[in-house]
Amino acid sequence: MGRGGLTLLLLAVSLCAVLCESSPQDKNKQVEPITISPSPIANKPVQEWSVPDVEYWMNHTVGYAEFGKYVRKYLVDGPTLLEMEPADFEEHFPVDNAIQVVKLTAHMKLLKGFCLCGAAERAIMDFWSYFAKENFRVWVVGGTAVFFPRLAMLYTFFFDDELYKLLVGVPVPQASALSTAALDVVLATTRTVPVSHTLLYLLCLAAAPDLFMAYEVACLAFTNYFVMPFFFAHYILQAFNSYFFLFLLWKGNAFPPNTSVLEAIWMMHSYTLFVPPAALLLYPIIPYFVQSLLVYVLMGHTVVVVVAYTSLFFESPKTPGETA
Repeated sequence: MGRGGLTLLLLAVSLCAVLCESSPQDKNKQVEPITISPSPIANKPVQEWSVPDVEYWMNHTVGYAEFGKYVRKYLVDGPTLLEMEPADFEEHFPVDNAIQVVKLTAHMKLLKGFCLCGAAERAIMDFWSYFAKENFRVWVVGGTAVFFPRLAMLYTFFFDDELYKLLVGVPVPQASALSTAALDVVLATTRTVPVSHTLLYLLCLAAAPDLFMAYEVACLAFTNYFVMPFFFAHYILQAFNSYFFLFLLWKGNAFPPNTSVLEAIWMMHSYTLFVPPAALLLYPIIPYFVQSLLVYVLMGHTVVVVVAYTSLFFESPKTPGETA
């Protein structure tokens, strides 16, 4: 028994010595740092990507490793990737579900530098935020449109293509989810203007500019439910004045006899003739705060005009005795 116990004791001491010698090595192995190789496409322009770079992007960024062999098969490098059309992906890559289409669309937009939120589709914002952001468009073009909508519509048609598409454009039908992503950034757009809308715009430009502006203001009512109704009333009253003037012109009672052309123009427009040049000249000088105050002045002017028209049309007719 004594010799057996001594043997067990010596065996236990030997095991402890082995564990003590091996434990520092195990600790060193546990704390050994893990080396992560940098991405080969980091800070590298897409135009300079090689075939392995595109394969790396497809495997690690997009996350579809099964597409990597197709990249190698067709030798797709960076310039080739940028020039690929949606049909190329759909025909030569195993795109078989909607999730893959959405993901490829998103990553192609990123490669093109095209905002995922849709650069052409502006986020809905309130009137005052848009006023501050697009100050020239609202102050100069919008200020001109208040009194001379036909002139503002002409400017928009010829010189502000973005605003023109926002006014009369429609969303581009997406036949393929990859179509927009594969377009060049310069050509990429999500709105187009049908020929029928262009013809309708030109018709309104010639015959009903005030009614067109009233319609657009009504469509923009959600941007500010307080300001837009005033402008809507303004354009409706201005359209009434325009058509009533045409009626008087047809009757031959629009102007007094022997009225010159300049006098007729002044009688029609008065001080509003100075609004477009003043808005253009004062645009870089007047601060946004003062411009906002002038919007409220215009709203007050609309209220006065509405009250005047209301009192004119609802005024009780006088009897012959009261007239005498």
